Amino acid sequence: MSKPTEIHKGKTPVRFHYIVEWAERRLVTPPGIAKAIGVERQTVYRWFAGQIPSEKHLVSLAEFFHIEPNDLFRDPDDNWLSRLLRDKPAEERQRIEEAIKIILQAS
Repeated sequence: MSKPTEIHKGKTPVRFHYIVEWAERRLVTPPGIAKAIGVERQTVYRWFAGQIPSEKHLVSLAEFFHIEPNDLFRDPDDNWLSRLLRDKPAEERQRIEEAIKIILQAS
């Protein structure tokens, strides 16, 4: 089995989610998360070490952090874009996407 691609440059260990960063942003500790969503502390510590939570726990974590489950796989600093686009009609999202592409090509 090949080693997973590193998607969080400069972070150790390699993780596929940003649960730690969301917790830091919300100033909450693993025991606080465990108590709030009703799981064992060790479970949350495993997530902090890189294990991906089950789907039901992803939903619970997202509700706890007041985000969408997919946002757990995005850096909190990047979340502004998903919030911006969330309630926009498809046509408007397309225009915003095209504008971003033009800006990126110009830089």
